[in-house]
Amino acid sequence: MRTETTTATAPAATPGPGGARRRGPATAVLIAEIRLFLREPGSLFWVFVFPSLLLVILGFVPAFRETRDDLGGRRVIDLYVPISILLAMITAGIQAMPPVLTAYRERGILRRIVEITPFGAASQALEQAASGSWPGWIHLGTVALWTVATGVAASRMFRWQ
Repeated sequence: MRTETTTATAPAATPGPGGARRRGPATAVLIAEIRLFLREPGSLFWVFVFPSLLLVILGFVPAFRETRDDLGGRRVIDLYVPISILLAMITAGIQAMPPVLTAYRERGILRRIVEITPFGAASQALEQAASGSWPGWIHLGTVALWTVATGVAASRMFRWQ
C-alpha cells in the first residue's frame, strides 16, 4: 500500500515587470532626491569632500594629535569631528535646499506640503472665511489637531508652577 503526501507551497514572490521590486512612494521620492543631489558637483564637494579634507589637514597638525588633560584626555582633533559634521549639515542646507524648494514650488509640491501644516491650514481657513464661505473641515481639523498636539507637547515639556 502506497501513500502519497503532498505539501502545499506558497507561490514564490515574483518581482514586478522587468524583474524590479515595487518600491513605496517614500522610497521613490528618496531615490529621486538622491539622484538630483548627486547631479550637483559643487554641493557634493562642499558637503562631503571639504569637511573630510578639513579634518585630514587639521589632523596633520602635531599639536592637535596630542592628548590634553584640560580636554578630559581628548585630543583637539577629536573636538573638530562634530564641528566638521555640523559644517557639512549647514552647507547642505545652504547649498542644496534652495534649488530643491524652488523645484518643489514650480511643480506644485510645496503647495500640497503646506496644506497639511498648521500655517497652510490656517491660511486656507482664513482665506475661505474672508471670502464669505465657511472654512473647509479639513483645514479646521488640521488647525485643531496641531493645536492639541502642540498643547500636549508644551504641557509635557514645560512645567508651569
